[in-house]
Amino acid sequence: MDRIGADFYNVISMIRKRLGAHPVPLQIPMGEGMICFTGIIDLIKMKTIVYNESSLGSLFEEGEIPKAFV
Repeated sequence: MDRIGADFYNVISMIRKRLGAHPVPLQIPMGEGMICFTGIIDLIKMKTIVYNESSLGSLFEEGEIPKAFV
């Protein structure tokens, strides 16, 4: 999701069409592209994982899901 033009929901749709599969996402990205991708929403734990930009993602923080994503 950190690449220009990345589209999570389009990939899910392509998996359905091309493979005839029924993918079940366990995580949803927060943002897309190199600048906007900040972390993920873990659908198992129902928490966010936000990456620390200064550590290039090696450090992260867990938190609550923002209302914008609910």
